[in-house]
Amino acid sequence: MTAGILSVAIAPWIQPVVKAREPVPLFLLDTQCVTNGPGRSQQETLDISVGRKVYRSYFFLGPGSREVSVTCRIGEQEGQFESLLLEFGMRDNDRGSPPNAVNIYLDGVRQESYTLSPGEQVAVSLNITNVSHVAIETVCSSQNRYCDRVYFFESTLSPRLNIAPVEPNSESPNQI
Repeated sequence: MTAGILSVAIAPWIQPVVKAREPVPLFLLDTQCVTNGPGRSQQETLDISVGRKVYRSYFFLGPGSREVSVTCRIGEQEGQFESLLLEFGMRDNDRGSPPNAVNIYLDGVRQESYTLSPGEQVAVSLNITNVSHVAIETVCSSQNRYCDRVYFFESTLSPRLNIAPVEPNSESPNQI
């Protein structure tokens, strides 16, 4: 009888629970990516100095005396991600290098362009709510001199926050 009264007393509080799914950031190169151009692109974890500060780089784009780019499909459907955070720079000890132009394209349209010299870094956050492809291109400013690499310390895709109801499942082994 006590169990019956208790179950009637707590029944109004047993409702489907709405639970926020934690967004899980994704490394840009963990998506489907291809490299283009005669320069070099490589995933490599390396500590470097930029602007007299230490950064951990996860990949680089080295245009050499020309250019290189990486293009990534960031989702099967548009709107899967909300923002792209990029931080990149050229090492302090590349002082003899000509500057690099870094161009960022969203769905084939150039959105941002930066010119970097050794010891300089850039941080940018891009809204990619309705974007399905991202491309990053580095172009050497000199056709007859070698440009050193652009190192990327951050390249994080932040997914959209979705809230979905979680309903009790009678077949779940964790439920009593």
